[in-house]
Amino acid sequence: MIDVGETFAVIAAYLEEMHGVAVEGQSPMLTADEGWVLLASLRDGVQRVSRTMADIALTLG
Repeated sequence: MIDVGETFAVIAAYLEEMHGVAVEGQSPMLTADEGWVLLASLRDGVQRVSRTMADIALTLG
């Protein structure tokens, strides 16, 4: 069984990481290739958050 409070902290860390990626993506000098890399990173982050939320839901019943 997971510690729910600890897992919410993990989600917060994922969201902070994704915020950094989103800020980086706002650069006016961003190339298309860099944009695709950042977009993939955000997609992966959303999937991690979603999986972690599912884990919390299972724990809470």
